[in-house]
Amino acid sequence: MKKIYENLVIFNEKVSLAHADIGPMLVFDSDKVIGQSLLSQGKFQEEKVSDVADFLKKKYSFISEFFVDIGANIGTHTIFALKKACFKQAICVEPDIRNYSLLTCNIILNNLVSRVSLFNNAISENSSETLQLELSSDNYGDHRIRKDISGGADFGESKRKIIEVQTMTLQDIINETLPINLDNLLVWVDTQGYEGSVLKGYNITKKNPFFVVEFWPYGLERTNNKQLFFEFLKKCSCIYDVNVENWQEFGIVSVEKIMRQYNEMLNKTTETYYPHSDLLCIL
Repeated sequence: MKKIYENLVIFNEKVSLAHADIGPMLVFDSDKVIGQSLLSQGKFQEEKVSDVADFLKKKYSFISEFFVDIGANIGTHTIFALKKACFKQAICVEPDIRNYSLLTCNIILNNLVSRVSLFNNAISENSSETLQLELSSDNYGDHRIRKDISGGADFGESKRKIIEVQTMTLQDIINETLPINLDNLLVWVDTQGYEGSVLKGYNITKKNPFFVVEFWPYGLERTNNKQLFFEFLKKCSCIYDVNVENWQEFGIVSVEKIMRQYNEMLNKTTETYYPHSDLLCIL
């Protein structure tokens, strides 16, 4: 399951090779969440991609053609989508240059270069802006866009190292990379509370992709994204909470229920407990 190459260092950080279920994956040793999960268990929650794709095929005649991974980290979900869930092409967007470097390496290691377009950007409602990304020291999937939330909750994030990142919109990415027909597009958005701004940058048309979007109230509060997030949800014809048991049958949730859950989850949030979920959004 694990093999470490001595003296393999990228950006002054030690790197290990995980023999994951999806194939070889380089990980940073300092990443105690995704990296350690790949090293110890060979996977990290990427099976949800096939669960969602299979459901969409049965209910919406979906074809696994295009997978768009916003907040791609080091590539777990994209590589799973292409190698296990039968998607043909993918777009990966990752703002942190360290994660992006391993993402690029992992795409190469898994022989997927011809099937993936890579972007080292943050996705926001506007293009060509410069934003601040605050970096977690031990969870490389928890880097977050920083917004001014004076007086808001803070569990030490204000002390994180900051780097600057350049923005594109989701519409820019789609227009630049994909064909006009968007009937078979699954967009996976995990941006640590910045989902509202990501979704704001997409022009809703008659032919819409399907979205899986992380729902994390604390993160949405810290990035001032609550309003934009719920504006998007109100445009959806159906929403499923894919973390509910038997969600295909019992996971349908209303915007009103999500709002109630938002307040409940926010009230339960502590420094060591961050309640969150994932929503499948049908436009």
